[in-house]
Amino acid sequence: MDASTNQIISIAGILVAALVALAIAHMQRKQIRQVELYRQNPEVGLKPPLHPITRFVVNYGLVAICPVLSLIYEFSLSRPVTRLDVLNIATNVSVLVTWSLLSVVHFLVSGAMKDILKTMRSFDKPPKS
Repeated sequence: MDASTNQIISIAGILVAALVALAIAHMQRKQIRQVELYRQNPEVGLKPPLHPITRFVVNYGLVAICPVLSLIYEFSLSRPVTRLDVLNIATNVSVLVTWSLLSVVHFLVSGAMKDILKTMRSFDKPPKS
């Protein structure tokens, strides 16, 4: 089966739209839980959720921003491409790809570890008589 470029772009568009919708729904649920907690105990206070761009910068910081800015700079130059430019672009792209793969692995491993710890704690409880 050979996927054309239009099909890949369509699938990517659908996936991005779905991920954005899920992220917005998550933030809304988090805000609703906080409002309910505030209604039960006003001393907690209300803290608005961070903007998605702010969350991205706080979570990932310079690891993602530096290679992106470097790539933007490289592509904005209007001069002949040298070997050093090619090396710089390849290095920045490899940093971004490696970083994104490690982020996914970290997310999966941390989720698995949470499940394992939860299961282990359930075995530590004494049986009810």
